[in-house]
Amino acid sequence: MVDRVHCNTPNLWASSKPIAAAGFADDIGYPIMLKATSGGGGRGIRRCDNADELRRNYDRVISEAEKAFGNAEVFIEKFIANPRHIEVQILADQRGNMVHFGSSALPTLTVGTALVNSV
Repeated sequence: MVDRVHCNTPNLWASSKPIAAAGFADDIGYPIMLKATSGGGGRGIRRCDNADELRRNYDRVISEAEKAFGNAEVFIEKFIANPRHIEVQILADQRGNMVHFGSSALPTLTVGTALVNSV
C-alpha cells in the first residue's frame, strides 16, 4: 500500500474545550476559521479575527453543525486570504510505484472557504 502524504496543516477537532481552541488559535495566529467537519455550502463556518470572536462563535458553529449535518464536530484552521485550489493527479499501485501527471491551478470554488487537506 502507498504511504499517505502529510501536509502539516494544523487543525483541532471540536472535542476540545473552547479554552483549548483559543490556545490553539493563539498558537497558529488569527484570523482562523471554525468549520463543521461535515459542512458544505457555507453552513457551519465562521471567520474569527481574535479570541473574543472565537469565544462568541464557538458554540454557535457547533450548534449549526449539529442541526444542519447531524454532527457537532468542528475544526479550526488558519484563514488563508486569496486561496488557490490546486489539483494534482497521482496514479499509484500496491507495490509503491507512483507517477504524477502535473498540477493545475483552479479558482477557488467558494472564496474564503478553501482548505488544505492533510490526508
